[in-house]
Amino acid sequence: PMMDRNKKDELPKLQVGFIDFVCTFVYKEFSRFHQEVTPMLNGLQNNRMEWKSLADEYDAKVKVMEEEV
Repeated sequence: PMMDRNKKDELPKLQVGFIDFVCTFVYKEFSRFHQEVTPMLNGLQNNRMEWKSLADEYDAKVKVMEEEV
């Protein structure tokens, strides 16, 4: 679905899911053993916030469209 142009608006939600279920665990574990990875973990968390914001915007638009029907 990530490369499906018909579902491009769902990309932010997919990214948040990937970050939550794959990336966060990996970066947290690496940063426990290598402190130099901590800035990358912080960047990941900032990136997640941006994707989450986009996902929330999309969800709000969908909700408005559903209410209009």
